[in-house]
Amino acid sequence: MVHRGKIQPVFETNSTSMFSENELVILELICNEMTTQEIADKLFKSPRTIESARTMMMNKIGARNVVGLVMYAIQNGMVNQKTK
Repeated sequence: MVHRGKIQPVFETNSTSMFSENELVILELICNEMTTQEIADKLFKSPRTIESARTMMMNKIGARNVVGLVMYAIQNGMVNQKTK
């Protein structure tokens, strides 16, 4: 639902199909508190590629920032909790 030009998150269940396999890998690494540079190094990609993937995922669900993206992943059981 859109109000006054603001995008509202979509938070649907079983929505892993809206993300590509690569995006799911990046999302899991984001949820494990890795920085853009760390993710880029691990996946042998440029930081800009990681930033693009993150932005595309946020746009797909209507998240305004990375916190919204992580909340979405947790609420939809898309990532496992990391134990320290």
